[in-house]
Amino acid sequence: MAGEHLSPRVDVETFSLISRAEAMRAEHAQFVPSVNYPSRNVRDAVGSVLIEPYAEGRPNARYYPGQEVNDDVERLAMARARNLFDSDVVNVQPHSGAVANFAAYTGIVGKDTLRQRRGRIMGLSLAAGGHLSHGADVSATSVFFDSIPYGLDQDGKIDFEAMLERAKQTKPDIIVAGTTAYSRFLEWDKFRFVADQVGAHLHADISHIAGLIAGRVHPSPSEWVDTWMTTTHKSLRGARGAMIGITERGKLKDPKLVSRINSAVFPMLQGGPHMHSIAGIAVTLFEASQPEFRDYAGRVVETAKVLSDELQKRGIPIVTGGTDNHLLLADLTTRGISGKTVSQALERVYILANSNSVPSDPNPFTRPAGVRLGTPAAASRNLGHEEMVQFADFIGRVVDGLEESKRTLGLSDEDEIDKDKRQGIIEQVVFLGEIREGVRDITGRFPIPDHYMYDAT
Repeated sequence: MAGEHLSPRVDVETFSLISRAEAMRAEHAQFVPSVNYPSRNVRDAVGSVLIEPYAEGRPNARYYPGQEVNDDVERLAMARARNLFDSDVVNVQPHSGAVANFAAYTGIVGKDTLRQRRGRIMGLSLAAGGHLSHGADVSATSVFFDSIPYGLDQDGKIDFEAMLERAKQTKPDIIVAGTTAYSRFLEWDKFRFVADQVGAHLHADISHIAGLIAGRVHPSPSEWVDTWMTTTHKSLRGARGAMIGITERGKLKDPKLVSRINSAVFPMLQGGPHMHSIAGIAVTLFEASQPEFRDYAGRVVETAKVLSDELQKRGIPIVTGGTDNHLLLADLTTRGISGKTVSQALERVYILANSNSVPSDPNPFTRPAGVRLGTPAAASRNLGHEEMVQFADFIGRVVDGLEESKRTLGLSDEDEIDKDKRQGIIEQVVFLGEIREGVRDITGRFPIPDHYMYDAT
C-alpha cells in the first residue's frame, strides 16, 4: 500500500505545548487547593483505549453493543466508591462537579416539581467561600432554582443559628453543606439539625475534602447526609470527573431518589459517560483505599497547619486564625495590597496560589483582598515542615515587598485596579528573581513522583 513505510506525522505544535506544561509543572510550587498530581497509573488509565467507546446507559442497560468491559469498569469504580465513602449507591458518570451538583438537585426535587415551580437551594454564599454551583447568580442553577445563601459569623465560621432562622423563613428544598474556601471542619450534625427542622434534603459537596475523608482526617458526612457529590481530582488525587452518592438515609427518605438522580445524569444532562475517566476514577479509588493514603492525607493537614502558623508569624492574617483541613485563606485587608496583586507576584516567583474573596471583603470580586492556599499538591511532592517554613518566608517577603513598592510609587487602592499599575508595583520588587531561584531549588530537590506507594502492574 502506498505510504505504508512512511513515518507518521507528529503534531509538533500541540506536543511542544504539552512539553512546556510538563516543564512548568516540574518547576512551579503548586499551592492552589484544587490542583493535585495524579499518579502515572491514573494517567495511563485515562489515556487508554477506553477513550473510544460510546456507553450511553448504565451497566446491563446500554444502548450500544460490545459493553462487557465498560460494564465491568463502571461496576468496579462504583463498588470502590461505595466502600470508601460508605454509601449505598454511587453514580460515577458525571463529567464534572458542577454538572453533578445540578443533576443531584434536579433528581432530589424532581423534574415534575420543577415544571410547576422553581426549586430552592440554600448554600454557602460565594463571597463566604461557597461554590458557583451552590446557587450563585452566574451559575445555571440560578435559572432553575432560587438561591438562599447562608453565611459566616464574626469569627469567619458557618453561622448555624442564622442559617436556621433563614431556613425557617424560606423553606428550602435542599441545604448544601459544602465549601471551596473554608478552612474548618464541616459540622455535619449541625447541618442535619437545620435540615430536619425545615424538612429539607441535606446534600454535601465534599469535592475539596474527599481525599481527607478517605484518609480519615476529616469527619465523613455519610451518617448525616442524604446525598453527596465530589470531584475526583483535588485532595483525592485522581482523574478529572465526579461522583454522586446516595446514602441509606437518603434512600429511606425517598425510595425513588436513586432512579431520579441516575436519570438526571443521563439522559437529562449528559450523553455518554467518559469510560476513560471512569477507569481513571477506579484507579484513583484503589489508591485512596490503601493504608499509605492515610499517611498522605495526614501530611496534607499537617503542612497546611504549619503554613498557616508561619504566615501568621510573618504578619499575614489567616481567616478563622488557622485551618483544620487542606487550605487556608490569607486576609490581606490590613496589609494595603490586594490578593490579586499578590497572586500575580507569586506566580512570577513560581508559587501558584489564587486570589480569593475573604469574609466582608471590601474589594470587588475582580480584585479580592485574599489569597487561597492549599497543600494537597505540596504533600504529594513530599514537601514537609521545613519547606512550609521556607514558603511562608517567600510569601511573607513578597507581600512586604509589594506593600513597600505600592507605597513608594504613591499608588492608591483604586490605582491597583489598573492592570499596568498593578504590574508596575510587581516590577518594582527587586528581589523576586532571588525568591524564584529559591523556589526552583526546592522543586528541583522534590520532584513530582510518578507512583506514590505501589505499582498496579
